[in-house]
This record gives sequence, C-alpha cells and structure tokens, in this order.
Amino acid sequence: MPDPSFAETLSASRAGDEQAAQALLVDVYDELRVIAAAHMRRERVGHTLQPTALAHEAFLRLVHYEGAEQEDRAHFLALAATCIRRILLEHARKRGARKRGGGARQVTLVDGMSLEGAESELDVVELDDLLVELGRRNER
Repeated sequence: MPDPSFAETLSASRAGDEQAAQALLVDVYDELRVIAAAHMRRERVGHTLQPTALAHEAFLRLVHYEGAEQEDRAHFLALAATCIRRILLEHARKRGARKRGGGARQVTLVDGMSLEGAESELDVVELDDLLVELGRRNER
C-alpha cells in the first residue's frame, strides 16, 4: 500500500519546501547510496564519480522532476535507479567524446588483427545505444 506521507513529503519538496526536501533526503538517502554503489561496482576501475555524488545528483534531479506526482517510495527508488544509470551514461558520453576526439571514428593500424587474451573494456554508451535500438524494434 502506498505511503501517503511519502507522497505528501515528495509533493511538498517539489513545491519548494526545503524542510520537506530535507526530510525526504533523510528518509531515502541510505537506499539511494546502496543503489548508486551497486551501479558503481559495474563501472570501470578509476571512475571519477563516487556513489555519494551519484546519490546526491539523482536526488536533486528527482526532487525537481515534473513527472508523476503521487509516487510511492518504491516508484521513487525505481526512478532513482534509472536516473543514476542516465547520469553514468551522460558521464560516459562526455568522457568518450573528449577521449576519442569528439566522436571522430577510430581506426586500427592493422585491420583484422585481434589481441587474444586482452581485456576489453565494456563500452556502456554503445551498449545503451544498442539497448535503445532493441527497445524501438521490440518493446518486450
């Protein structure tokens, strides 16, 4: 059953009530940190973002989110997980743009050459693009 006090606190914080926003942060902070830490465990070693920064950024985005008004706690936390994923994707896209010359195509020196046993780093941006395309082709 949805918690009416959570929805009321969320609504008040979105309306600009700083005390409500503070109460909401205290209420969900530990869970936001757990969600952010879980996402960070799947990221590359040496990532510049920290779980705390991710949790704070997601909270700020969700408190100012103009979407569904009567969210319950579970829905809010599900949105937080999605928001954290998007923050990481935005960060990866910006990093990739800087690292790879602003989107210029990479070319290997020797075509068809593979390095067996070499670790490949997961390209989360490319993976997200493929998942979005798959979603467009087949919603399920």
